[in-house]
Amino acid sequence: MLSQRIDNFIKSYVIVNLKTKNYEKTLNLLRRKNVVMWDINKVQDGISFKIYKKDLEKNKQFFNDANINPVKKVGLMFKLNKLYMRLGFIAGAALIIIYIFIFCSYTWNIRLIGNEQILETDIVKFLSDNHIKTPIKIDKINNKQIEDLIYSNFKSIKFVEAHIDGINLVLHIREKKESDYIISDTSPSSIISNKQAVIYKTVVKQGQLLVREGDVVGKGQLLVQGTKRDKDNTEKLVNSDATILGHTYYNLSFTEPKIHNIKKETGKTNKVFKLVFKDKSIKIFGNEKKYKNFDSVSKIIHIPIITDFFKISFESIKNYEVDIIEQEISKEYAENKLFINLYEKLVKVCNKNVKIDKKDIVLEETENEFILRAKIEATEDIGEKIKIYSFKED
Repeated sequence: MLSQRIDNFIKSYVIVNLKTKNYEKTLNLLRRKNVVMWDINKVQDGISFKIYKKDLEKNKQFFNDANINPVKKVGLMFKLNKLYMRLGFIAGAALIIIYIFIFCSYTWNIRLIGNEQILETDIVKFLSDNHIKTPIKIDKINNKQIEDLIYSNFKSIKFVEAHIDGINLVLHIREKKESDYIISDTSPSSIISNKQAVIYKTVVKQGQLLVREGDVVGKGQLLVQGTKRDKDNTEKLVNSDATILGHTYYNLSFTEPKIHNIKKETGKTNKVFKLVFKDKSIKIFGNEKKYKNFDSVSKIIHIPIITDFFKISFESIKNYEVDIIEQEISKEYAENKLFINLYEKLVKVCNKNVKIDKKDIVLEETENEFILRAKIEATEDIGEKIKIYSFKED
């Protein structure tokens, strides 16, 4: 059945209407002329049927005399006739296809990503001296060889990875850096609380302590004032240095639905090809709305010279059809995921070097979801330095 449809499309056919009630006589005449007819159906004022393009052209006068009118033309030959009238378009399209095929078989640029000290020109010159220079045929590029060559000759490079991106040979590099030294800031400062807490322990090396153990403090409250009294009873601004430990409390809640929508690929794919000009795109071929649910992978194809000067490139999109399947998760899966969410949240809200003193965690289950409720008590350094700016009066 499929092969017959393909054959009909290649030969090309016409759907025609015969507006008469006495259509048997006309059909018999057409059969005597060896005209192939199929899909004969009754319509409101006659019949419709399909015939090959060659039979229509061979018996054109008979069809006109019998009042048989073409309704729709289908097939390859009709499409080629339309294109034949646009020779310039066909020639241009052929040249573009040949151009793309040739230029996309080579890499035309070498690009560096991640370099700070090393110049791109130095890498390009080094590769050129080792007989690796653009344009290079893509199937002859050995990424591992390029990586080993660069890594062994540039001592300041810690990591290098080479891959092909369109018509570019892209080199991702990471340079070795000197250790960063912490330079102490001795400018005057005070210490405030960066969250609500109950003061547990204080160790003050410099500055004036304003709170005591057991005090409840709020976020932004001044804990240590950056002042010091000299022997002559005058106050002097200093750089506060203190450790303020506080008990902190967190009430956290997380939910996880029992039903998850899972994407499953059907194996069907669809390609869409677009011409991109600046920020606009024009579809050349393909159906973007062929699938209701799909995932896409897009790739931009840059064309040397044309892309650089005219901002014209091509975008190749591959759509993967997916079925959305509802799947019920297990209690164990939900519990593990909710615990991960809990600890990720604690990492964000707690200060460094936190100590968890007490935790009360309960997993509840409703008709539609799992709920994790957690009460956390912790001890952490709640102090945060703020600079003191003094203004001299004129």
